Amino acid sequence: VNGMRQKEVEELTAKLGEATRNEAAMNARLQKVNDDFAAEKASLESVNGMRQKEVEELTAKLGEATRNEAAMNARLQKVNDDFAAEKASLESVNGMRQKQVEELTAK
Repeated sequence: VNGMRQKEVEELTAKLGEATRNEAAMNARLQKVNDDFAAEKASLESVNGMRQKEVEELTAKLGEATRNEAAMNARLQKVNDDFAAEKASLESVNGMRQKQVEELTAK
């Protein structure tokens, strides 16, 4: 009976050793997965940071472009207003000149 118990203990010890080695291998693979994940996360965070900076720069440029466009629109409106006033003035002068021509022609 003692010999059978000894053999059973040896078999269980061997199985425990194998299970311990398997656990160590699994822990090593899990550590590699964790390390790969951490590296990928750091890479993605870096890219995200660069993209965030790019978005901020583009937003600033868009704001500047929008302000420039508004200023150009205001200047264009002033040119259009000045042109309309000049046109009205010239049409008025032209109307007076036409009236003078008609009066002179009638004489």
